[in-house]
Amino acid sequence: MERTIVAIVSSKPSVLGRIATLMSRGNLDIDSLAMHKLGTKKGISDISMLVNVEDEHQTDRLVKQLDKLIDVISVADMT
Repeated sequence: MERTIVAIVSSKPSVLGRIATLMSRGNLDIDSLAMHKLGTKKGISDISMLVNVEDEHQTDRLVKQLDKLIDVISVADMT
């Protein structure tokens, strides 16, 4: 099932790499990825991912793991 995950992160070069590594370890495919700088605050970006997961449990686990990453401010499943 496809889920849309949105993360608010610090705009640092290493953040996207950490997210990609986490997705690779979990054997998850990112179908779509978009990263936008938020105009209201300096140094903050919005990452939107369309991810293929097997079930709700896998989605919850992914959100919790993303939330633990350095420079990730908040994460939500928007589906």
